Amino acid sequence: MGTTVEWINQEESASHTVTSGAPDNPSGVFDSGRLRPGDSFRFTFHQPGTYEYFCSIHPRMRGRIIVKPAPASGSDY
Repeated sequence: MGTTVEWINQEESASHTVTSGAPDNPSGVFDSGRLRPGDSFRFTFHQPGTYEYFCSIHPRMRGRIIVKPAPASGSDY
């Protein structure tokens, strides 16, 4: 199991990408390809960590997803 994040391009006229890593160092973990207005992209994160991403069309557009470990289950209330 993992956590799924969905990005939706809500621009009226600009395309974007969701590309993992940084503009000078894409990590290859995920890449949406070109998202036209109204398009969406989903990715499921299976490992905890910090995931940087950017738009390869507009490299100044950047973001970060932080995935935390699932809480321990059981009687630890």
